[in-house]
Amino acid sequence: MDAKSGYRLSLENELRSLRALVVTHEVEVVLIRLAAHMVPAEHAESGDDYVRLVAGKIYPAVVAERLAESCDVSCECGVLTFAAAERALRGGKAKGVRLRIHADQLSRTGACRVGAMTADQLKFVTKEDAVAMREAGVSAVTLPAANYFLDQPERRPERAMILMQCPVAIATDFNPGSAPTQSVPFAINAACVRFGTTVAEAIVGATSTPPAPSTASRRWAPWRRASRPTSSSAPSPTTSNAATGSARGPCPRS
Repeated sequence: MDAKSGYRLSLENELRSLRALVVTHEVEVVLIRLAAHMVPAEHAESGDDYVRLVAGKIYPAVVAERLAESCDVSCECGVLTFAAAERALRGGKAKGVRLRIHADQLSRTGACRVGAMTADQLKFVTKEDAVAMREAGVSAVTLPAANYFLDQPERRPERAMILMQCPVAIATDFNPGSAPTQSVPFAINAACVRFGTTVAEAIVGATSTPPAPSTASRRWAPWRRASRPTSSSAPSPTTSNAATGSARGPCPRS
């Protein structure tokens, strides 16, 4: 089970959230820091300052205490731009942790192609995105319960990704804002009803974990996809074709 920070958005509170999770659980819990979940109000005028705080102070402090094995970033319109998300991911990669991203829930940003281990949400991915993810070894994590609770128009990204042979997982996205449910059966049902997966595909997606290292030994390893071949259609955190710019702003046109 994944457990993520990202709701307090400061060095002190990110550490408090992750420390609270470092206890013995009946199931294996993968701790992920999502400090780059959004830009807090105090940094609204300069989101770049917050990205620098995340990469320069929050990530090193979390690594020093061995509180999480992965870092996650949210790339959406009005949250973090593609370029800002990449800068935050570079900060995590520099510390030798694994990379994850939330992207393409509200509109298409193309950030699912950035080269992380997993990409979550993905409501607006295209077939071309799915091919790029498959070739980069990115596992898709879809969250149909959020689509249900937010009453968003139905889209069927799983269908395209499954057809393109991209690994697809289904998760609950349990959180107080957009998916207040811990029910895996409900997520399976929502995937079938709203996203068009078959029952078998939904069960496999909800019960077969995407490739991810175990946290049982608390061993740290560098990001293993750092040297993978890239193309202009699938930028990596170290070779981006995205324009630089403010951490917040309009989405890049797809």
